[in-house]
Amino acid sequence: MTLFPLVASLNFLTTTTYSGYVLSSLLYWTVYPYATNANGSLYWNDSITNVVTHNANYTQWQFHVTPGLKWSNGQNVTGQDILNTYSSNFALNSTYDLVNVAPEIASSSLVNSSTAQFNLNASDAHFAERISMMIFDNVQPPASIAQGPGSSLFNQSVNVGPFYLGKPYTSGDFELIFYRNPYYSPKPAACELDVNLVESTSQITQYLSSGTTDIAGSIDPSSVSADLKNPNIHILDEKSLNIMTMQYNVTVYPYNMTAFRQALVYSIDQSQIQSQALFGYGTTAYNSEGIVPPNQNQLFNPNQQQYSYNTTKALQLLGTIGITKGTDGLLHYSNGTAVTLNLITDSEQTFDVVAAGLVKSELSNLGFTVNFQTISSQTITGDFPSNANGIQQAMILYTSIGGTFFPNAWIDSTQGCHAYLLSYGVGCNYWEYPPSADAQYNSNKSAIDNTSDPAQVNHYLANIQALNAQYLPVIVLNYPDNLYAYNTQHWTGWPSRFFYAGSWLNTTALAALQPASANASGSTSLPTTSSSASSSTPSTSTSSAASTSSTSATSSSSSTSISLNYAAVVIVVMIVITAALFLRRGRAIKPAG
Repeated sequence: MTLFPLVASLNFLTTTTYSGYVLSSLLYWTVYPYATNANGSLYWNDSITNVVTHNANYTQWQFHVTPGLKWSNGQNVTGQDILNTYSSNFALNSTYDLVNVAPEIASSSLVNSSTAQFNLNASDAHFAERISMMIFDNVQPPASIAQGPGSSLFNQSVNVGPFYLGKPYTSGDFELIFYRNPYYSPKPAACELDVNLVESTSQITQYLSSGTTDIAGSIDPSSVSADLKNPNIHILDEKSLNIMTMQYNVTVYPYNMTAFRQALVYSIDQSQIQSQALFGYGTTAYNSEGIVPPNQNQLFNPNQQQYSYNTTKALQLLGTIGITKGTDGLLHYSNGTAVTLNLITDSEQTFDVVAAGLVKSELSNLGFTVNFQTISSQTITGDFPSNANGIQQAMILYTSIGGTFFPNAWIDSTQGCHAYLLSYGVGCNYWEYPPSADAQYNSNKSAIDNTSDPAQVNHYLANIQALNAQYLPVIVLNYPDNLYAYNTQHWTGWPSRFFYAGSWLNTTALAALQPASANASGSTSLPTTSSSASSSTPSTSTSSAASTSSTSATSSSSSTSISLNYAAVVIVVMIVITAALFLRRGRAIKPAG
């Protein structure tokens, strides 16, 4: 895997780059699976557990380790590993407990060697999702726990995925070497995976055109046509998987006025962003400012406020709050001061720079004075806590690659500062504004937290989407597609989906890739999922009594057997455009809004 940018850490609690999340999902698995589509189907293959149970009022949870699952050193994965991970010695250390879950846990214990139990102080119907890799952390082996929650895990060679870190990594190096995990099932066809780190995204097309790259992603939409000039290169287009937003502090004037935020939406031509920045690979958000893309049809609420590109409507809204256009062609506050906006975007993602340029042009044409600055995402997050250069009063345009789990209704209901925003200080104290709207949001969010009934969850999520669309805690400019290029010259068996939420690898599919010379049929597709350590279909179950029931219905499923023992090396080049910054760094940034 060749990633951009350099790896900051292999620890979910401390990593700050997309490359770190990709590699961490390769090495360590979640305690609870993520949804693969809006109907709630869960991807258990890369989960430490095969069954999760809770009592009737969601105050007691049990996590059952997949039978036969082993770490790469041959030791069994146990319930104690789950308890160790979610303890003060690691994820629940007060510095790193970014979802504030420690106060929620009254006690935890080992039911048996393969089952960990958590007793909560209050009902939490989504406790399993809250502590999972979707928003918090993945389960760590004893070797990681010994290094502590602040470690990079650059020298930690024990994990559960198809490949393990073969050599210690030194920060700043350009290569990581991974060897085949002998205890992973099915056995990976490749015996080694080389991760090459690059400093420039311009190398993407170079690698692809030369045929030295097996997979590149997420690729820039502008490079697709050039990449396809190689007949062995194919594009995997995962629709509306990412989110491009314009973020701001809703408590700071003039962004604290709902009419002002709505005027901004009407001022921006999202279709231009769609065509010029994303080359058509995305979905405009005029009908989905509720922060769920329309392709999530079972979760998407069509009955929300609709917008369009309408400068007349924008000027009318601005007029209602005393902002009018003067004879100089500029917009002025009622005291005569010209309205000056500061717009910042990250320098790493070409489509963000192009989109921000379009936004600046359109806002300037309307009469705003716009100061535009392009800086690195690391600088943005570094400046935010101290409000360097007034960044807390600026608009920040950023696309989160892999920062969302749209098929999961609970994640959709969560504040953006906990999922996909670049500067976590935006919106963490107030998600909606004014406070009355935030109170409505918190009421619906609390209702979701206290039920797992799909109908009820969808009802409250629909309410939240309506609130988001009306009060605009952020402006969604587009839902970009997640694009991957893969090469069929050396490897076959490419799945229809290689990633979940952009950064969480389908590791079973990675292990199942076959050398092209060994596949006479030349097939280039496999089922999206295949069984790993367990042959049972796992589930989440609820007991009718107050105590937790450990029983659940299971059914058999076929496994994919890989009998070929190839000493082949896969050089997987995954060029990642962004430094996707999630909740894990949120505690370092004091909320500003």
